[in-house]
Amino acid sequence: MGDIDLSSMPTYKSTDNLMAEPSSPSESLSPNDIDDRFLALPEGIDLALHRAKVWSKYTKDVIAYIEKRAQMDAEHSRTLIKHAIQMKAILKEESFLPFQSIYSTAVEQDIENGNSCLATCSLLLGHKFVEPMTARRADHEKTRKQIKEMWTRELKRMHEAVNNLRKSRALYVTRQQELEKARTGLRTSESGADWSVEKIDKKRRAEEEAGVRAREAELHYKSCVQEANYRAAQLQTVKKDLLVRIRELLSACETTIKTATCSYFQLCHVVSAPLPVQLQSLSESVRNYDPGSAYMEFVKRLPEPQANQTKFTFQPHITTDHDSSESDSNSSSPAASPPTRGPTSGLMSSGDELETDHDFNSKQSFS
Repeated sequence: MGDIDLSSMPTYKSTDNLMAEPSSPSESLSPNDIDDRFLALPEGIDLALHRAKVWSKYTKDVIAYIEKRAQMDAEHSRTLIKHAIQMKAILKEESFLPFQSIYSTAVEQDIENGNSCLATCSLLLGHKFVEPMTARRADHEKTRKQIKEMWTRELKRMHEAVNNLRKSRALYVTRQQELEKARTGLRTSESGADWSVEKIDKKRRAEEEAGVRAREAELHYKSCVQEANYRAAQLQTVKKDLLVRIRELLSACETTIKTATCSYFQLCHVVSAPLPVQLQSLSESVRNYDPGSAYMEFVKRLPEPQANQTKFTFQPHITTDHDSSESDSNSSSPAASPPTRGPTSGLMSSGDELETDHDFNSKQSFS
């Protein structure tokens, strides 16, 4: 794998390279501009609600990551502290070993940093991150679902008004056609050669009844038109109100995640900031160490050597007179057996015999 070209890396900005056509960096939209853009789109509410749902999932994933990371860091810190305490006792068993004090300092720092990490993890799992983010997400989901239900209910009313309008218009057209047909029949009967009073009265009553039904259908149609217009206007009003609520909801959520994220990185900085300084200091201490100095310190504390040294001398063997007479008698009697020396032998040592190892060691201990 090749080296990473840092110059080609994008800047760390939350929205960089995420949109197909990013807006100009200098462009800034007011809250009303944001609402108006969504309001002008037929699917504006759906887009805003979808964005709110995306935020909810994103927040859920972030919370899960921070929570899992804090748990892993806490478990690692507990294991490290336990291991460091054991090593601390081992380092005290002997003295004058190379880098012993440095490793003792490193172990102490591991214990201190581990405790600091445990405290930080407890804060992150508590009121500094997980708790406020979880509470905000729960409130966000509740409000989002309420907004969605309100919009769905308003859309249903609008659809019902449009359906009623469509049906009332169809009925209005039918009644108008019936009225035209009744009027045509009446005119035909009045101008016909076989007209009669009864027939004309019947046609006239049919025409009047058709007129009544046509007027009723017209009134109902006009009423449905008014209802549809009212629902359309009401839909726009509700849409605008809901868009404002969604924008304010997301703004409040982003305020919460901003505070929590700032706390997260600040706590991470508090934990990790001492490490570079500590490691650099330990590295400098190791670099300044003179190899062999620990062994020299050990030798300097040994007891002073004694001035007198033990000298070894040659001690020749000297034969006594008694030993010479025994040697002559034994040599004159070849068949005689050598005398057996009993446990109560009367022979006394002259002190000139060769010394045994035991005697030599005994003398050495007293010299």
